[in-house]
Amino acid sequence: MIVQRTLQGAQVHLKVSGAIDNAAAPEFSNTLADLTQRECEVATLDLSDVPRICSAAIGTLILFFRSQTRLGRSAEIEGMHQNLRELFHTIRLDDVLHLKDA
Repeated sequence: MIVQRTLQGAQVHLKVSGAIDNAAAPEFSNTLADLTQRECEVATLDLSDVPRICSAAIGTLILFFRSQTRLGRSAEIEGMHQNLRELFHTIRLDDVLHLKDA
């Protein structure tokens, strides 16, 4: 997994590439926790190059989105690999997370 982070004021854009599997999940979790600590008002995640995601990383995503909402901030997913889109639809995460181009 590779994460490219672009900060612009209180906004951050994360471009994630590669599978977020059990080995990459802790790094993914730390990256999102860092965004919460940095007080990023708007977080946009691009998962268009992520073909697979493990359950731990899905849990991390849910917690991150909830934290952003609880703190009065926003988070959205602007790009999603078709595999993830189908998975998120199957487990109804597309109803919970803000998918910008879903």
